[in-house]
Amino acid sequence: MREVARAAGVSVPTVSNVLNRSGRFGEETRRRVERAVAELGYVRRWTARGLRSDRAGQLAYLIADTTSRFFERSYHQEVLAGLAEVARGSGYAVVLQGSMRRESELRSPLLDGRADGAVVSISGTPARRLLQVEMLAAIGRPIVTLDEPAPPEGVATVVGADAAAVGQAVDHLVSVGHERIALLIGKKRWPDVEAKERGFRAALQAHGIEGGARLVERIGNGSRGETIPEIAARATTSLLRGPSAPSALVGGSDQICTGILRAVRSLGLEIRREVGVVGILDEHVASSLLETPLTAVQISRFEMGRRAGELLLARLETGSFPSSATYVPARLVVRESA
Repeated sequence: MREVARAAGVSVPTVSNVLNRSGRFGEETRRRVERAVAELGYVRRWTARGLRSDRAGQLAYLIADTTSRFFERSYHQEVLAGLAEVARGSGYAVVLQGSMRRESELRSPLLDGRADGAVVSISGTPARRLLQVEMLAAIGRPIVTLDEPAPPEGVATVVGADAAAVGQAVDHLVSVGHERIALLIGKKRWPDVEAKERGFRAALQAHGIEGGARLVERIGNGSRGETIPEIAARATTSLLRGPSAPSALVGGSDQICTGILRAVRSLGLEIRREVGVVGILDEHVASSLLETPLTAVQISRFEMGRRAGELLLARLETGSFPSSATYVPARLVVRESA
């Protein structure tokens, strides 16, 4: 800021007033300061704390998705809430950035100095996700990924136990007599969704259960503007009316479970006695879902956000991550649906 003040021929407090649009200054002064900022490539720091310490005083939650409706996913809502709680306790704010198409959008909070570090959630193939993380890490600010078991060197990760959660769901269903089990998960390639499928197939293999062609049903956005529960209900109806209909279903999210339960009821089937249902859900969602208390394996995305924030703050404070990988466990809660 001193360099900007020197180039503009004004005082440092005047530069601060112009950048923060506070205090009194003339139009010519504003133009000189803004010209100096542009010529020097000065990056505005967004808080008073940042002006004193060369820190922005903000952490970013970056979501790489090709759609503009990424925040409908409760996963992101809970992670953001946990991150914000930790950040607030240390005097930081949180900036949210969702990238719809251009990769530059995702990097902008780190490049323009709005954020001192970032928690990152990325969809796509494993190779594409790795490339995105490497590009973010190259900026030189601390990065914590979510649900990436093997991030690049210098990047930390917080991993939810999604594979183990689905394994617990299958174990429970097998223990109460089910062998024909299907998994309904999202179509988009989020790392936690891929982990659910891996865990499901591994659990069936461990129990010696052979899966048919429709062992895993992927639920995506419909072409007619359908919601995820509507698509999940349609897929469930098709499964339960088809040959070798499953006797139990595992739903990979709250919205998918909503559709599953609606479909089972609409077919006149009795939940638990005729069709068992287990959800893989966030703990803040599971206990109050729908009319039927849902047996669920719970993973706290809120806790994932908290731990990611703690890793970032520790890295900013000490210069290193206390741990390169942190795991958030899953917990089975048996209710009335299975």
